[in-house]
Amino acid sequence: MEQIYLPKLSKLNKFIIIVASVLFVLNTVSSQFLQFSLTNIFGLSLIGIGNWKFFQFSTYPLIGQGVFEVVLNSLMLWLMGSEFELNWGIRRYSWFLLFVVLVQLI
Repeated sequence: MEQIYLPKLSKLNKFIIIVASVLFVLNTVSSQFLQFSLTNIFGLSLIGIGNWKFFQFSTYPLIGQGVFEVVLNSLMLWLMGSEFELNWGIRRYSWFLLFVVLVQLI
C-alpha cells in the first residue's frame, strides 16, 4: 500500500491560512450580527481604490466568501505552496504569490 506524501506546512503558508481563516470568521460574524461586511473594506473595488485604499490589492485574496473557498484555498496553499516554498525558498515563493495575485487582476 502506497502512502500519500504530505509536505510540512511552511511558516509563510501557515500565516496566510491563519489570516484568511480569521478574516473569514470575522467577516461571517460581522455580516450576521452587525450587518456589516469586511468585504467592503478589504475586498477589491474601484470605489476603494478611488478612495486611496491601495491595501486592497494585498487583502482581497484573503477574504473568502464561503467555507469551501477558504478550505480549498488553504489546502492548495498547504499541498502545493509548501512544496514550492521548499524548492524555491521563501523569497522567490513570496514573489510568485505576489505575481499570482497581480495576474488575477487582469
